[in-house]
Amino acid sequence: MSPALFAAEAAAACLLFSAAVWASLRRDPMFWYQDFPPAVRERLRALPEYAGRIPELRRTAARKVSVALVLAALLAGVALASGARDFTGAFGWCFALWTVVNLWDALVLDTLWFSWGRGVRIPGTEDLEDAYLDVRPHWIAFLAGEAIGLAVSVASAATVAVLPL
Repeated sequence: MSPALFAAEAAAACLLFSAAVWASLRRDPMFWYQDFPPAVRERLRALPEYAGRIPELRRTAARKVSVALVLAALLAGVALASGARDFTGAFGWCFALWTVVNLWDALVLDTLWFSWGRGVRIPGTEDLEDAYLDVRPHWIAFLAGEAIGLAVSVASAATVAVLPL
């Protein structure tokens, strides 16, 4: 389990995550509705052109749980391929990788690109610049992401630990 391997995996994970976010925003920005600032969400609910396009919170939560399960399996595979053979090694590898991507998301995507770089402005909400510039919700989401990462990493590490290797 080498630092160079970890750095390569982290860079690849950040690039893949960025590509997935960018592609989904291009396809349908409403996919990320729950991640928009509260004032933007409120405005979107009031605009008739977005009627029927706003995802339900229940559906969004179910999607996130499904993604977390897939990521747990994927991280277990990455940890195994990286040389982890016990719970502790796999947990450390998985949680560190999760944290790097989560930090990349909060700092580069959410703060620098989305908020300050004006990378995403939904039509009809362009006048809500103060809401878009507020990075606090993104960093609160970072902390929530770390809690989710702990659970996903425990599941990944448990998977590695029970495999007969």
